[in-house]
Amino acid sequence: MAGNHTYGQDSKKRARHIALKRAVKLVTTKRNTAAIVASDHVRRVWRAKLNSDNRYDTEAMSALRPNDIASWERYRRNVVGKRRPEEITVAYLAGPEPGNDLQELLELGVRPENIWAFESKGSDAKAGHEQLAGLATRGVKFLHIDIEDFFAGSPRRFDIIYIDACASLPAEARLLVTLFRHAALAPLGVLITNFSKPDETNVVQLEKHVHAIAAYLYGKDFLDIKKGGWTDGAAAHGYVMSQSEILPLEDGEDAPEWNDRLFQDVVREEFAHYYGSFVTRHIMDIAALIAPMARLANTKFWKQLSSQPIEVAAKRGREMLVWPDVDDEDGADFDFEAEPIALKGGEAISESGTHSLLKSFELCGAYGSLPDQDGLVQNLAGFIHSWMQALRGKDQGKMTGADLAAAYYGLRGDTELQSDGLRRVTEYTYRKMSFLCDVPNADMGFYPAIAQLAHPSHCNVREARRYRYTAKTNEMFLDVLPFDECRYVYDWLSVFSLVPGDWAYES
Repeated sequence: MAGNHTYGQDSKKRARHIALKRAVKLVTTKRNTAAIVASDHVRRVWRAKLNSDNRYDTEAMSALRPNDIASWERYRRNVVGKRRPEEITVAYLAGPEPGNDLQELLELGVRPENIWAFESKGSDAKAGHEQLAGLATRGVKFLHIDIEDFFAGSPRRFDIIYIDACASLPAEARLLVTLFRHAALAPLGVLITNFSKPDETNVVQLEKHVHAIAAYLYGKDFLDIKKGGWTDGAAAHGYVMSQSEILPLEDGEDAPEWNDRLFQDVVREEFAHYYGSFVTRHIMDIAALIAPMARLANTKFWKQLSSQPIEVAAKRGREMLVWPDVDDEDGADFDFEAEPIALKGGEAISESGTHSLLKSFELCGAYGSLPDQDGLVQNLAGFIHSWMQALRGKDQGKMTGADLAAAYYGLRGDTELQSDGLRRVTEYTYRKMSFLCDVPNADMGFYPAIAQLAHPSHCNVREARRYRYTAKTNEMFLDVLPFDECRYVYDWLSVFSLVPGDWAYES
């Protein structure tokens, strides 16, 4: 069988073993560290600030009562809970040889009754069924169904989900949105993904991916380093996204430095590195913002947060990408010094770092304006359109991924769109909260309010692992990502309309 060469080769076996072993550890013996906020975090900060030489720190921390710290620690302990290998549930894409993953999971202590395998392709499903029947392992589940359909139709949640797609991103983005949109992963669980690198010999496909990846990462405040860690964003390194931004040095002192270059060229030269970074960061954005917004867009929850339809918030978000056109009644430039006004528009230009996903999608061309490209990039608009459609998830209305991101930023940045309850949080006088270590802003209350209803998942980057290996001739990108819904933070607060009352008491 051809599959024997692909699924049973040594590199694939090692990757499978490493990924599943780590995932099982993260949801069992390392469960406490898989959670984003450590169990002793509040107590450690409290003690450190009490012993600080800064008088303001000690005064602020003196208002925090030990009983309240202990109460939160008990609450977190109950939310995070404990798991043994025989208690966890696992879902995975089976392929024609589901016995490979099954045997690995059984050796790690997972019970067969808690293992679910899925395969939608007819020939692979038949081969997989025959293999499992031959193994005669009682209790294991094998369904001839698309795993995405199962996520959308079943309330079951899994501690570990293993998506060995063998396809590439962003083509497979819809499955990830559906997974998080329907909360298929447990509140503290591990997502394993295995995506292949696009074919670099196909110049048209390569250039489409180069454009998408460069645009997506350019809007981020930092870039990954090959050997681990991070560095400043692309703009800080002198990279630009358009040829028109590169000026000759002799044009003046404000011209770019000699090393200014197109970020697309950088991505193309080190395609594997930047593709791997894109895979991980796109999954994280889907879990933390895109899928939660898809959930809000298709429920009545949105009306709890906004006084306007979500389409209005999306329109406001897109306005943040354009400077406002301000003229007086005679068409002359407005005199700001004589008559200051509150402008709406341009926020994502002046503060791109706090609107990163909005900026990324704009650079991709998701809002209708594609940059000039040479003849190699055929049907780029169609490629971007398919990607944005995929980001709404399976059967999830008309809002694209770009629309959902714009709606989030629009609601966050415009209190006129917010419901009365949400506005109580965003207009709260945070500066009077003496225990905050920096000058606070409304975002501190806005995201937890959204999170109470939208249920985002956050990747614990400290415990995340990324691997690369070659299967046959395909270079594969394997991510083992622990995700935490952080309900011990968001649900510790009252519902957002009551939060200001909670914050009246500093402890």
